[in-house]
Amino acid sequence: MKKVLFVLAGLFVFGLLSLGLVAACVVHTGQRFSLQLDEQATRAEDHPIAIASGQTLRIDLPGGDVRLRAGDAAAGISARITAWGATKEEAEAVLERSRLDVAESASGVTVSLHGRATKEGFFGSEHMEAKADLEIALPPGVQLEIESGSGDVVAAGPFGPSKVHSSYGSVRVERVDGDVSAASSSGDVVVQGVHGKSIEALSGYGKVQVSGSESTAVHAKSGSGDVRVEDVRAERVRIESGYGTVEIARVDGEIEATTSSGDVDAKKLGGPAASLSTSYGRVQIDGAKGKLTVSSSSGDVRVADFEGSIDARSGYGTVQVTGVLEALAAQSSSGDVSVSAKAGSAVASTWKIASSYGRGMIELPADLAFDIDARTNYGKIERGFPVELSPGKDDRAAQSVQGKVHGGGGRIEIRCKSGDIVFRPSGP
Repeated sequence: MKKVLFVLAGLFVFGLLSLGLVAACVVHTGQRFSLQLDEQATRAEDHPIAIASGQTLRIDLPGGDVRLRAGDAAAGISARITAWGATKEEAEAVLERSRLDVAESASGVTVSLHGRATKEGFFGSEHMEAKADLEIALPPGVQLEIESGSGDVVAAGPFGPSKVHSSYGSVRVERVDGDVSAASSSGDVVVQGVHGKSIEALSGYGKVQVSGSESTAVHAKSGSGDVRVEDVRAERVRIESGYGTVEIARVDGEIEATTSSGDVDAKKLGGPAASLSTSYGRVQIDGAKGKLTVSSSSGDVRVADFEGSIDARSGYGTVQVTGVLEALAAQSSSGDVSVSAKAGSAVASTWKIASSYGRGMIELPADLAFDIDARTNYGKIERGFPVELSPGKDDRAAQSVQGKVHGGGGRIEIRCKSGDIVFRPSGP
């Protein structure tokens, strides 16, 4: 029995040592994990290129940062190529195999890095690749098709239509006349100053920002990072985040914004319609008009300085709406619901306020004419308006009130299961 325990203990210690060996020996080089490579070798080289506005620059690199700038400087590439190895000799050998190919054609210029080396080690075959960091000067109006395995990409135009992607780096694209597709699997994505029919800014795990742009369609999405869209004009704007905050400021267009668990903050929305929702965060809007649909499964919903038709809902939070209202639906399953309708509001269709376990309150212009239908199961009703009641309905302690205010008009319904109801004139 002791022998068996000794063997098992030995196997356990060997396993721990093996894990420690792996952790100590495996590092990240370029975009792949490999054996520990402590030595590196570098080479700098310059490539003049012939490229004109309207032509396309194509870049495909396994790794390395790419920085592009449009201007008056002569077109060219300054490259710094870096390779790694377990020894200085091995790093130099990998560097020697690595070459930056620059191919010119009638359509533009193509840049790629070649020369992968393979090394047999304790863990099997390991691929060793160099990376190329590029500084590129271009004339204005060049179109971009950029692919980087692990580096950052920064493109400062003016450029033509551009597609820019990095697997593990950040992406930044500025000043483009044409469509833009900017994406990173895990890094941040920033798009600024674009004028085109389509803008797409996508990240798997990083932040996404689109600003100062005009387009027919804008799509900004992050799998788990924050998303911000500001100073944008578009027919359609779609904003998505899995777990981050969504921020929208000074956006004109039809907006659809969703996040699973982050907050939604919006200011000065000028489009004809907007739909903003979150599952577990709050929604706050300051300045909007048109047709607004806003919801949170569990957070508070607050809308201020609004003009138009609104449908505001929360599962477990409070709902607050202030503005010049044309149509209204405000509801919470368990929180308070309060509405302040400013001068100029009109009850053109039935307004509805409802809360299962909270209070329902609405403040209205003192001279507004409307029909009231207020009912609560276990609360009380506070009226601030004189109500013309039907015969036999003059008990002010009743849990339901149906009647006319100022001769009657559009219908306002308030329903609370257990909370109080208040309808009264708004203050000065």
